[in-house]
Amino acid sequence: MSAGSAILSAIRTGKRDSATTDDFIQDLRGRVIGSPEISTDGLHFYKNAIRDAFGKRTAHGVVQKTYSVVHLNVTEASRRYSPAQVIHVEREVVNGVPTQISTSYVERQNLTLRMASKRFARLSNGFSKKAAQQNFDPIRHIE
Repeated sequence: MSAGSAILSAIRTGKRDSATTDDFIQDLRGRVIGSPEISTDGLHFYKNAIRDAFGKRTAHGVVQKTYSVVHLNVTEASRRYSPAQVIHVEREVVNGVPTQISTSYVERQNLTLRMASKRFARLSNGFSKKAAQQNFDPIRHIE
């Protein structure tokens, strides 16, 4: 997501694995002209995928968040609705010289999408486990 224009350049739904990450980054590469500045979360698949797609022509930074562990009891953690509190944020430069390493813009977009489409909220009546429906919902939200 572009910070200056709030344009969502590419989206991908799927598992957080190497294949989905590669598909997402290759799709992004096909849509972006020039050398973008990319910030990602700590998922280790991003480093190789971005290097393979963009080479050394892009600035890439990683935001690694550490969350507090409030309930170690599995039954309590599964019943907790709110996310854990962020207690530490570490920013790492992977390549180039990023001017800002932040995932806030895309996190806000994800929240807006989830609030607008209750199909992504597992505790609602509209939750859908069908992959085809989940792939369609973000597109419907953006249009």
